[in-house]
Amino acid sequence: MKYIFETKMMVRDYECDIEGIVN
Repeated sequence: MKYIFETKMMVRDYECDIEGIVN
C-alpha cells in the first residue's frame, strides 16, 4: 500500500513538472 501511495505522489509531482514546463 505504501508503494502505491509513493507511486501516486511521484506521478503527481511529474504532472506538476509538466504543467510548469507548459505554462
